[in-house]
Amino acid sequence: MARLYPVQRNNAIVKEYMRSGAVFARGLMAVLYVCLFITLNLGAGDFFAEVARRAAGASADQNAVQTGMTATMIAIFVATIPMLLLAIAYFIIYFKSRNEDRASQPDAGLTMLNILAVIEMICTILATVGGIAASVILTIHEYTTHSTTSRMSTVSMFLNMGGTVLACVILMIIAIVYRVYIGSINTTAKTTELKNNGAKAFGVFSVIRAIGGFFTVLATAGALILFKRLPEFVTQSNGDANAMNAAMYVAEKGLPIIILLMLIAIVTFISYILDAKIALGYNNHIKDVRYGLEQQEYQQPYGGQQSPRRDYTDRYIDEDNYDNY
Repeated sequence: MARLYPVQRNNAIVKEYMRSGAVFARGLMAVLYVCLFITLNLGAGDFFAEVARRAAGASADQNAVQTGMTATMIAIFVATIPMLLLAIAYFIIYFKSRNEDRASQPDAGLTMLNILAVIEMICTILATVGGIAASVILTIHEYTTHSTTSRMSTVSMFLNMGGTVLACVILMIIAIVYRVYIGSINTTAKTTELKNNGAKAFGVFSVIRAIGGFFTVLATAGALILFKRLPEFVTQSNGDANAMNAAMYVAEKGLPIIILLMLIAIVTFISYILDAKIALGYNNHIKDVRYGLEQQEYQQPYGGQQSPRRDYTDRYIDEDNYDNY
């Protein structure tokens, strides 16, 4: 019986898992996120410009407001490019994995994911270093230039700095773990190694982020319920005329914006769940395959029966079984 080469075996192992519907759904969520984000910014540009104009009143520089909104929209459109590439990568991986031809390999999609993970990690590290440095410098400057700052204010400043530093470090750790996790899939598919480094950790982080995403969905749902009372809240807080004018405009025209924000929050929440499912499932998949291969290597015949894992691992080794994995 002909046998597959180890690299072909590993490619079959990755393909079997990546043909999961969760991979396709993750790509679909990325597409939905891009569509919603672009729709939000196409529809919200004039809205936010008008809110800014009303909030500033007669003193508003209309050219400055419009220039600022245009620059923001351009930056947001550029930011959607990685998300679109992420969707393409997941779709390539999914459809290549569904292809029964053993020459079909999801290498292109895995390479795209790996490159995007490296870029994300580098950008996150740079942003973390910059954010921490800026927070420390601003806090020290604020403390040294205000000699009459109260004890409570001082404690508050340093607590804010500590919170910023902690948030930045956590984001950096998640980006590094994600890079290790994606790199392990890439390595498994293209070499003779079976790697699941970072998969479990990223899955746990994704679960935690999904919990945070759930509360974000609740918050946007609450905003959807309460935004009509925004003018009332501004009036009760003795807001000035410009704030009242802006609040009235938001109450009248802001419903579509809040709905889009809620949909984006829902898509993000589902994406985190899918990230957790894919990462934790991949971790278990590689552990099962690794254990099965080890059992086969060291198995001893007993009572004329094969190892319970024999049928599980043969499909990755025997060419005749390859098309049935």
